[in-house]
Amino acid sequence: MQVFECEAYTIHYRKGRSWNGERFLDTQIRTEFIVDFHTHLMVDPNGKLLDDEQRRRFKERYGYWIPFEATPREQVKIMRNEGISKAVIFDAGSPTLREAWEINHWITSIVTKYPELIGFAIAPTDGSEGTDELLDVSIKNLN
Repeated sequence: MQVFECEAYTIHYRKGRSWNGERFLDTQIRTEFIVDFHTHLMVDPNGKLLDDEQRRRFKERYGYWIPFEATPREQVKIMRNEGISKAVIFDAGSPTLREAWEINHWITSIVTKYPELIGFAIAPTDGSEGTDELLDVSIKNLN
């Protein structure tokens, strides 16, 4: 395990912040190594951006519109342009055990292809039988 000294900054995305398709226009922090610890890839399991119906369901479930969308490839390109070294990716919500297996497998396939992305396993929070095995396998695959 690699250990390094770091400082943490909260970066707030403000209303009206300008995005030109390549980079945020008011980047404030420049360091040698930046890790974005909270990233969701807003794509379907095939890696395609969500369609209008999927966006509408997201809004109904979480109460807000998806603020930012990018495929894994686009995400890595944006990270490089912004000087972000790594990003932790994970899903949200309370999945069933079967959904968690599928999601963690999908995240593993992405981080295998894009080493700049770090996978974070998810699991059901209801104590489902098999959750321990899911976490053991997912941690090994994502490490």
